[in-house]
Amino acid sequence: MNILDQARRDLELRTADIDKYASYDPHEAGVLGIEELLERTKKHILMPESDRGINLESQKTAEVFKARPGEFTVESGKQGCGKSARHTLRAMAFANQGQSSCICSMEMKPEETITRMFHQFTGTVDPTIRLLEEMVDHFKGKVYLFSKVGSQGTKRILNLVKHCAANNIQHLMIDSLMKCGVRSSDLDKLETFANELQGLAKDLGVHIWLIAHQGKGHEGQTKEDGVRGSGMLLDLADNFILYEKNERKFEVAAKQEMQKAIGEELTAKEKEILAYPDFYMEFRKQRHSTVALPRKFGFWGHESMQFLPSEKALKLSNFDWMEGRTG
Repeated sequence: MNILDQARRDLELRTADIDKYASYDPHEAGVLGIEELLERTKKHILMPESDRGINLESQKTAEVFKARPGEFTVESGKQGCGKSARHTLRAMAFANQGQSSCICSMEMKPEETITRMFHQFTGTVDPTIRLLEEMVDHFKGKVYLFSKVGSQGTKRILNLVKHCAANNIQHLMIDSLMKCGVRSSDLDKLETFANELQGLAKDLGVHIWLIAHQGKGHEGQTKEDGVRGSGMLLDLADNFILYEKNERKFEVAAKQEMQKAIGEELTAKEKEILAYPDFYMEFRKQRHSTVALPRKFGFWGHESMQFLPSEKALKLSNFDWMEGRTG
């Protein structure tokens, strides 16, 4: 068995471990008198700031967004905007803040997900096997992967939420809605599934992150309208994060390569565009916050696949992750 296979075995969750939660129903005894909720309410009001949520993968967004327990976050964006890559980066950032995550990436094999995480851990495109062992050892018990690829059906995904709660896994990252056995056009089934996800998140205290892909969009359509199955899905979500690729910058970068070949230069405006972020992360909704939204943040490192605070910012290395830094 090679080291990547061993890493997958150390981190993956198997369906047999998950399906045993099929009969669990958190709603069986849900009616409580107000006096029975007094102590819980006191704890909520007196909750220290450190327990009110943790940061994402960059300190730059710390004042705007907190990942809180028991919330349902929908993430969206067009193909190639870094949605899936953020899940591995985020899981490592959460681990360094003392919380564990399960990455349910049904569009990629577990070893492919771990390889992507490995590049983010080292900040390079050519890491060594020794560093892979260090990464797995550092995140063991904090980062888990659902081991199956392909559509799993809504019941198994809901069982996975229950498994996370029972095993003290605070975050479940689902990639994506189209692999959960529900079509975005099947509005009744989608509404039922989204309601169940939100209900389990709140009942069990697990933060659920669900990627819902963007459609092609139409003229005059809002960013929210572009999300497949948008209406009820975003109504039920506590938070909505949109990821965007700076298409104009990539067009100018391609033009620059062509210009070099014929000895011509870009215009001043085009050179200015090259200093803009490659990708954006926009907070469009945050139900339990007083921060004014939307807020947009950029910079994404191509080689490191990390969310950077600025174009010239230093990428995180394996030494940074091992020392508990998050970006």
